[in-house]
Formats: sequence, C-alpha cells, structure tokens
Amino acid sequence: MDRISLSQIFSQGLRGILNGQVAVSKTQAQLSSGLRVTVPSDDPAAAAQILQLDQTQANIDQYKKNITGATNNLTLEDSSLADVSTVLTRVRELAVNAGSGVLTASDRQALAAELSSRLDELAGIANSRNSNGEYIFAGFQGQQAPFIQSATGYSYQGDAGQRSVQVSSSTYVPVNDSGKDIFVNVASTRLPGTATSTNTGNATIAMGQIADPTQFSASFHGPYTVTINTTGPTPTYQVDTVPAGAAVATGNYVSGEAITFNGAKIDIVGTPGNGDTFTVTAPSTQDTFTTLTKLAKGLTSLSDSPDDKQRLTDLVSETLDNLDSAETNINTVRAKVGARLNILQSTSDLQDGVGLINKQVLSQVRDLDYASAISQLTQQNVVLQAAQQSFAKISSLTLFDFIR
Repeated sequence: MDRISLSQIFSQGLRGILNGQVAVSKTQAQLSSGLRVTVPSDDPAAAAQILQLDQTQANIDQYKKNITGATNNLTLEDSSLADVSTVLTRVRELAVNAGSGVLTASDRQALAAELSSRLDELAGIANSRNSNGEYIFAGFQGQQAPFIQSATGYSYQGDAGQRSVQVSSSTYVPVNDSGKDIFVNVASTRLPGTATSTNTGNATIAMGQIADPTQFSASFHGPYTVTINTTGPTPTYQVDTVPAGAAVATGNYVSGEAITFNGAKIDIVGTPGNGDTFTVTAPSTQDTFTTLTKLAKGLTSLSDSPDDKQRLTDLVSETLDNLDSAETNINTVRAKVGARLNILQSTSDLQDGVGLINKQVLSQVRDLDYASAISQLTQQNVVLQAAQQSFAKISSLTLFDFIR
C-alpha cells in the first residue's frame, strides 16, 4: 500500500487551488475585455485567423482613407475645370464682340483690358492648390507653381506626371491631371504660319485653315514656304515644299485673299517686299494662355486700317477655333474625372461591404459569448471553492492531529 506524504498532500491541494484561480482569472479577463481570445494560447488557430482579419481590416481602413483623399482631389479638380469653362465662355463672348466690325479703338482697348483680367483669372485657377498646399495641375511637381508669367506670357513649369492611389488590392485611380495635358497640349486645327525675319515688307500671315479635309489628309506634307514676287505688274505668290523646293501652287497675290493648296487655305495681309517668304506647317498645338494673349495683343495693336481689320477678322476666327479645341479638351478631362469619381464611389461601397463582412467574421472568432462565459465563471468558482474546502479538510487529517 502506497503512502501519501504530507508534502504531496499540500502540493496537490495547492495545485488544485491555483488551477482553479487561473481558470477564474482567465474567464474574468475575458468578461472584462469582451474578447474570447485575449492571448494566442487561448486558441492558437483562432489567434492566427484574428491576425489575418485584423490585417485585412487595416487594409480596408487605409483604402477608405485613400478613397476620401482621392475624392477630395478630383472634386476640387472638377470644380476648377468648371471655373475654367466659365472663363473660356466669357472669352468667347469677348472674341465675338471684337469681331463685330463696329468697335472703335477705345472699345477694343476695353475688351483687351478685360481679356488680360480673364487671363490672370485663368492662371489663378491653373495654379490652384489642394488642402495639403500642393498645386493640383503641376503633375509630380506639387510644390512648384505650374504656370509662371514672364515678359513673353505664361510658361508651364510642372511636368506631365499623373499621381495614382491604391483604392483596393488591384485598383489604382489617378488623382490629378497635369496642366500640360489640360492647358498646354491643346490640339489646334489651324496651320501655324510665320514670316521670315528678313522680310522687308509689312505683310503678315494668319494661321491657316484646313479647307478640304480629304485632300489635306492625302496631300499636305508640310512645311511649305510661300514666296511673294513683286517685280511684275501684278504681285504673285509661289508655294513650295520644304526642303525639296517643288512648287505646289502659284497665283496672283492680293492682300487678304485666300491662298489655297493641298487642301489648306492661308491668308497673307499687307504689302510684302519682293522675295518675302512665309512658312506654313502642319497643325500642332497651341496652349490656352497663348490663345488669350494673342487676342489681347491684337486688340491693342491693330488699327482701323483695311489691312488691320482683315488681320483682326483672321485673329478672331483663329481664336474661336482654338477656344473650341480648348473647351473640347477641358470637357474630355472632366469626363475622365467624372469616371474616376464613379470608380471611387463604387469601390468605396465595395470596401464598406467587405469591411462589414470582415467585422462580422472577426466578431464570431474573437468576441465573447457572455452568457456562456458567465455560466463558466460560476462553475469555475464552485470548483475553486470546492478545492479550497477540500484542501482545508484533507490538510487537517495528519498524524499530528492524532498525536494531539
């Protein structure tokens, strides 16, 4: 028959009491925190799942912050572009006014003054900043004002960068458009024309137009030079290819009368010197600031002479065409911004749904069932009390009690 020593009795009794206290303490901690798993040892498998769910929720929260920031940026951009459209609409009204043919020099000066104000207003909008103080149309150069005024007009100082933010595990949304794409790279349907610096006459060339799109597309391979010959009784012109020098059109020169060739049409106004030349190139781009600046300068510099009236007519026509291109460009960008805002809204709704499901699963895995925990705590208290009372009884059944 095995004998139980006194030390064993006390050790086993103490162990039972301590185990009961640990169980009670653990359940009390769960009740106070509301969590079923407070440390990984409570449920290792659940702890690993909780860690994964917490990471997923952290990602969702970050995506939601990104969506909010992106929405704010794009809303500001759309509002700014709407303001640009308002400015361009007023500029169009001024241009139409300027071309009415009944304005005096002082009237044109007044229009030019308002155009200068509208130009400054446009620059202010183009240099808008967001809530973080970054220029929204500067591309990646958010700390640099994108449009700087100099003696020759406004120049773009930003870049063509487009910043994007992640709004889901696989979705990135651009949050800005560069001023280069919006205000600088504006496609022009006009043909740039320049006078050679060595010309001796006072003739000027207006930007050309596409008279026949089909013929232009098939045969216009600029640049071309237009040379005026005044040695004969009637001035003549000759249009040549560059650099081959092959003549493509000839005719009599009349100031302001259209010169047509290869589907293009140009106007040269004034009195040219013998051998004066002009260069015509294919359509390119013209920034919106240059469009407004050229009109304002023309209104202040052109007189009421027949030649200048023709120049003003050409300038107004050119301005209206370039305003059409600028407004088309603005509307295209605004459509893209609207599409991005729609993506952000649908992605936000998706993240809300995923987040709700994630929180429900997390609650099922981690949160405490209070009714079950309270019942368990009651049971554990009974066990602990039983262990304490049993130890008190057993510890008194020793040899020393009989000796007494």
